[in-house]
Amino acid sequence: MQYTHTIGETIRTTKCQEKFKKRVSMKNKIPQTRFIALLVLILIVAVYIGNAQLISKITIPNIGQISSKEILAKSGSAEDIQAAVDAVAMAGGGTVYIPEGNFAFNVSRTKYNGRNVGVIIPGGVSLLGAGKDKTNIASITYAGEGSAMFYCDGSNERPIRISGITFKGYVYGDKDSDTGTYVGYGIYMYNGKKFRIDHCRFIDFPSAGIKATCYTSPSKLENGEYQYYWNWGVIDHCDFDNPYKLNSGSWSWGYGVDVHGGGGGTTSQAWLYNLSDILGKWDIETNPLRCASYQWNSATQSYNLVNPYGGKYFRWLVYIEDCNFRRCRHGIASNGGVFYVARHNYFEDNYPIGWPNVDVHGAQGNEGFFGGRGAEVYENIINETKKADGWGIDFRGGGGVVFNNMVISCKYGVSMRYEGENTNTVCWVNDLWIWNNTFIDVITQIVDPYSLYDEEVQYFLRQRPNYAPYPYPHPLAMSP
Repeated sequence: MQYTHTIGETIRTTKCQEKFKKRVSMKNKIPQTRFIALLVLILIVAVYIGNAQLISKITIPNIGQISSKEILAKSGSAEDIQAAVDAVAMAGGGTVYIPEGNFAFNVSRTKYNGRNVGVIIPGGVSLLGAGKDKTNIASITYAGEGSAMFYCDGSNERPIRISGITFKGYVYGDKDSDTGTYVGYGIYMYNGKKFRIDHCRFIDFPSAGIKATCYTSPSKLENGEYQYYWNWGVIDHCDFDNPYKLNSGSWSWGYGVDVHGGGGGTTSQAWLYNLSDILGKWDIETNPLRCASYQWNSATQSYNLVNPYGGKYFRWLVYIEDCNFRRCRHGIASNGGVFYVARHNYFEDNYPIGWPNVDVHGAQGNEGFFGGRGAEVYENIINETKKADGWGIDFRGGGGVVFNNMVISCKYGVSMRYEGENTNTVCWVNDLWIWNNTFIDVITQIVDPYSLYDEEVQYFLRQRPNYAPYPYPHPLAMSP
């Protein structure tokens, strides 16, 4: 039996009350505990209606649950969005719609996992705005380095989608500093599985517009074995810009997208052994991959390979496509063993000058597995017009493929380095293939500044055999 609730009406009409009381009297069909749970759910939804508008039917089936899968938030404030999210989550998941308009946003509304956040979004709940520059939420005060406007927690392994919203941070005095006088992130995606962030704009975020990361050690028990959480999803048709960086001052990070895996340190050795297992792939759930297992040798100060497929399952793969990056320290940065695919993106005006637009971090510390595993970088345009120190694509570790990109007006086109004084050679550049890129007004097209790598050994200036890219657009990016 269904009852329809529309804006301005109450949930329970007289007729509904009569039927509801009759059903309560049938104690042999509805146990007392279920009746109490049903009553609590009704009261919760009734409270949330004050802050959110139901735009679909509320179903009260025989089992005594309330279902409200779509809710229009009352406004774009953190408080109203959270009320709508909580109501949808209570119903088992669904979609929150945020109306068109300009809304002040309180990033210090609450704390979650030790950081200030505006809205907490669990797996199974998606938030859709009216579109870029239509649904605009702007931070009204600074909240600290690790703060986030939206904190998405996909630990329950249910998907999350964020779409059609412009996020604006808050930078004190048009500059950021080490004291954290700013809002760190627009979206913090944590333990996301099959997440999608699309058609959003991110302005003034000294940490990153989007951070996609996961718990940094094996902690999820599966079939008697502790495994890593996921960082698996797609970021598409988003814009990133940090105009505050044109002012004087110090700059923290200012990334567009910052992606992390769970690998790091001697207790969490996570390194995908063979890139052939993941290049051009997506479905690492039905075709699972295992990381290699290593043992640290203190005598030689290096890692010994124990088993190339003896570690935990590899679960960190993010596709970034059809996005625009402007005035970012790195448009894309990676760490912690993650692998990403950057394709059909546009990068310009890297800032501060002299940092790579597309970056794979190297390992940090002799025993650390903190570097990015690698990337597929293709069909991108990097335009650093009038910037002699501009930098295109930089691998400080890992491997992958770099092809069909156009790099304009840079000092370096594609570079291969390592991280500082690091001696963890497992994480150095290896199995990197570079071909068919167009360089216009680039001083050095391919550079190995430390003379660490040999062509046809660690890197190859030709097409990788048997490689085919994953279909474009990504299937997740094709939904309306």
